[in-house]
Amino acid sequence: MSESLMINHQEDDGDVPQLSAEALKALHEFYAETEAQAKQIEENWQLSQFWYDKKTSDTLAKEVFLNAKEKLKSCEKFNVACISCPTLFKALHHYLKEAKSWSEIDNFEELIEKIDIKLFEYDKRFEMYGEDFYFYDYNHPLEFEPKMEKYFDMVISDPPYLSQDCHIKTGMTVRKITKDDFKMIVCTGAVMEDLLGACLKVRLCSFIPKHERNLANEFKCYANYNTICLDN
Repeated sequence: MSESLMINHQEDDGDVPQLSAEALKALHEFYAETEAQAKQIEENWQLSQFWYDKKTSDTLAKEVFLNAKEKLKSCEKFNVACISCPTLFKALHHYLKEAKSWSEIDNFEELIEKIDIKLFEYDKRFEMYGEDFYFYDYNHPLEFEPKMEKYFDMVISDPPYLSQDCHIKTGMTVRKITKDDFKMIVCTGAVMEDLLGACLKVRLCSFIPKHERNLANEFKCYANYNTICLDN
């Protein structure tokens, strides 16, 4: 390994390892390339994929970051899982790892190193996100790395199919990977409302998610807590 790419240890920084300028540049270029590739990924309707519009992605991202900011007042890390919602994951990834700033959130830079985001997704085109991607098949809801159990503070899910089976199995995953005091947002068809209320104890929010292409099914947003910006 080139010395210029190695981690530097600054004595006056409490022996906290720091990346060299060249390594930081390489990392930034990697994130930029990953983001450019992600923008080229189109919806695959056979996988029941429908991308959120930018306003929806940003609204959900803002909700995540504001919850993280509040939680981080009393802890060191905030872990977020995006289940079958790659559009939201892309927005979170962009603000945290590419832009590293967002005017919508005060002191956003303080959150960057404290939020861990993971994408649970069936579409392997998103493997480009490396260790932040986990292959996920709702038909096998409990197949994930043991270290993910009881790991997440917040989950946002958008089950790919409007069926009881898909939503119940996604719910099984959620309960297994979340901490006891987790927060959850579900974006899905309105026809699933009764099932979600019974199985996941979520309630309807006033915010209505929109997609780049209009869907025939009425789409809604649900949460298991009093949201910050989804009930205005």
